[in-house]
Amino acid sequence: MPEGKKIEKADHKFEYKPGYKEKELNFSKNKISFSDGLETFNIMMEWETPIMKRSAEWVTNDGKAESVLEIGFGMGIAAGLIQKYSPDIHTIVELHPEIVIRAQAFANTQNKLFSQKKSTAHKKVEIIGGKDWYGEFQKTFEESKLRQYHAVFIDTYNDNNLDKIKDYITKILAPKGRMTWWNPMQDSIPDEKTQKKRGLTYERIKMSDHGILVPSNKYHTTDTYWMPKYER
Repeated sequence: MPEGKKIEKADHKFEYKPGYKEKELNFSKNKISFSDGLETFNIMMEWETPIMKRSAEWVTNDGKAESVLEIGFGMGIAAGLIQKYSPDIHTIVELHPEIVIRAQAFANTQNKLFSQKKSTAHKKVEIIGGKDWYGEFQKTFEESKLRQYHAVFIDTYNDNNLDKIKDYITKILAPKGRMTWWNPMQDSIPDEKTQKKRGLTYERIKMSDHGILVPSNKYHTTDTYWMPKYER
């Protein structure tokens, strides 16, 4: 996804409800959701775990990435998996205030563990809470407390600015760094010529290979997920 190219948008008709940051969320063991009238919107669900696992493995380059930027904490599934690869810096940007509380608790636990060993005392999980990544990317690193990262993983909700990430690749992603994001395309991906032009490849992940039947939801309904892979 080099500069000037767009992240593909979903080809289905589902539209996110505005005012997500102000919504009161419902947290359960297998999902985060909110209600709007008679409708329920799922923000994240546990069935996504195989996607998060492979995304964390690939984007960290099997642990070679020293710094990781994660945009969207959600249920913390990806964050926990990223930590298994032990990056020195793991920055998490999370918009929703209720999820920020959980993200901060996660960071506090990890940082306490790091501080107990000399070999990990330099490691850190840091939270940028209540902030929209797009607004933070427009600031200087000194203002935003961000930096260049070796890995960038994006899984946001109600994000109308996602296609603008292309304008900040060279700022936020280090040379030879890797980036992936939640891909809303379900049934098709760009042809090989288009992929090559955009510097992208896609890896197929089948939920059935992991013994998972995708439950009813409004954002992904097929057995196949195409994980986008971009290397700067």
